[in-house]
Amino acid sequence: DKNNAEDYASAIMDLGATVCTPKNPKCQECPVQKFCKSKNLPDLEQIPARKKLQKKDVNGYVYIIKNKKGEVYIRKRTEKGLLNGLYEFVWSENKLFDDSRESKKAVKHIFTHINMTLKICEVTKESLDFGGFFVAPQDLSQYAFSTLMQKVIKKASLN
Repeated sequence: DKNNAEDYASAIMDLGATVCTPKNPKCQECPVQKFCKSKNLPDLEQIPARKKLQKKDVNGYVYIIKNKKGEVYIRKRTEKGLLNGLYEFVWSENKLFDDSRESKKAVKHIFTHINMTLKICEVTKESLDFGGFFVAPQDLSQYAFSTLMQKVIKKASLN
C-alpha cells in the first residue's frame, strides 16, 4: 500500500528480526514463503553474503579546557546522528591548540565501525568559539555525555 509504506517497512523489519534471521531461519513459519526465492536453498544461512566491516582506527585529541576559575568547557553536539544532543569536550583528529599540555592519559572506545583513541590534553583559555560554555567540574553530572566522554571525565579525574 503506497499510502502506508511505513507499515510495510516495519513489517519487513519485524519479519527479518523474528522469522527470516541470518542463523536458523524459520521458513516454515514465514507468512510470505511462497514468494521467497531463498526458501529451501542448501546455503540458506549464507544468504545474504555479509562482509565483515573493517574497523577504522581513529586517533585524535580531546581537550580539557579550563578557565581561571577552574571551570571546564563543554559543548552540545548538533551534528545529526546517534550522539546528537549529548554534551562533549572539544575533540579533533588534529591538534587544535599549540599551547596545550598532552597528558600521558588516553581513552579508547570502540564504536561499531571505529576504534577510537583520544589523547587527553589540557589547556587554559578564558573564551572560545566552539559553541559551548564553561561549567564547574562538580556540575558535569547534570549533563548527558556519551560513554566515550564519560570515560574522559573519569580518566581526567573530573568527577
